[in-house]
Amino acid sequence: MPSLSSLERACPPSRRRSCLACTKAKRRCDNTLPACVRCRRRGVECLYPVRQTDPSPAQQGQTATKSSTTSDGAYTFLPLQPCDLVLDTADPPSCGSTASPFNSLSQVYVDTATVCDFVSHAHDVSIHDADEADHTDNIAGGQGQLSLIPAPPLPLSAPLAAADWNYVSRIIASHLGHAMDIIRDAPRLFVLENRLPWSHPRLYRDGMPRAMEDALSSCALYQAKNSVNTSVVLRTIDRRLHDLLAAPEPTSPLECIAKTQALLLYNIIGIFDTDINARATVENTQPLLRHAARRLLSFITFDALQDAPDEAALALSAHAFWDSWVLMESARRTFLIALYFMHLYCVVVGSPLRTCDERKYLNRYWTISASLWHATSPLDFARAWRANRFFLARIGNFDQLLAEARAEDIDDFSRIFLSSLMGIDDFSRWMASRDPVEV
Repeated sequence: MPSLSSLERACPPSRRRSCLACTKAKRRCDNTLPACVRCRRRGVECLYPVRQTDPSPAQQGQTATKSSTTSDGAYTFLPLQPCDLVLDTADPPSCGSTASPFNSLSQVYVDTATVCDFVSHAHDVSIHDADEADHTDNIAGGQGQLSLIPAPPLPLSAPLAAADWNYVSRIIASHLGHAMDIIRDAPRLFVLENRLPWSHPRLYRDGMPRAMEDALSSCALYQAKNSVNTSVVLRTIDRRLHDLLAAPEPTSPLECIAKTQALLLYNIIGIFDTDINARATVENTQPLLRHAARRLLSFITFDALQDAPDEAALALSAHAFWDSWVLMESARRTFLIALYFMHLYCVVVGSPLRTCDERKYLNRYWTISASLWHATSPLDFARAWRANRFFLARIGNFDQLLAEARAEDIDDFSRIFLSSLMGIDDFSRWMASRDPVEV
């Protein structure tokens, strides 16, 4: 195994000054962001002696004038300047393509206190590998180490200038902050209310699969974590995760939903926890989450509303139709949030994301209707359905929703996507405009 020093020498230095830790140790610094190789490998805080300036007035003006849609009407996903993160809706390249609008974020600095640490040397796994390989066989020696076969590394763009770090991180926060708050609260919500923004409380009414039972107990343990029991709690959660990975592949839609949701909850715990090992778990389980989402997609239908019963039939079969809708809507939302979370993770840590991954949910819809989602009985559901107060939302087309929806129609799941696409400020203004104060 090559020495750490030889690995560090393999990265040529840039014109940026060495970090403080390398300067103090009188060692060569590779000047990468947000932390150099030497500091990452030694777990040392990496600080560069640079002055981070505010964006220029020209940059601020560009941000103010940038619309939430592109010139051809295609919605942009996290439109970050100067990186120009635009979700292109043209025909996607092959999944093996290395082209990605996120390459420009490969070296972006994000505040580790509020988001998460940079995971060093991220390996991307081909989406075909994720579909065809059985990742549960890759647990080595029962020690919790996932042995994944990495695809060839993707080319990364040059680091942003130091003056852009705070600017770009602020733009990311302006689009992701609200969504991250909702996602961060998911484990607590699951423990206290038996629901998630993407999982209906009625979904597991007849019994919870083992995967979600373990995830529920892990979330409860995590809520009780403190400075005294941290190591025990995280070690127990890690064992539950590896039990999930070692379990047979799910065969029913409910079991597949449960596995995907459980993996997502473990990833949420890992990405928002301060323990570096928990974050390494997130890095290792990203391909597994992608694989679970792809498997879940095979059980999902996106034409169920076209086959919905008419008003007369709904009165007779409201209970059965409600149960069917709860299962399929939870599956649709779980699939979408899994892909969104992988998208979010790659943006936050600066890891490249293949364009085929982000386009995968461009034309997949979910139902936006707080009255349908929060219905507590077949009668309430049937009334909301007859009122026809719901929208079929797609990432690529929100025109009808933005023109006709009311603020009360938007639930937490829809808030995640709308605030990310529109920006938190624009989303708040839109919500206020759709909920006028009566005089």
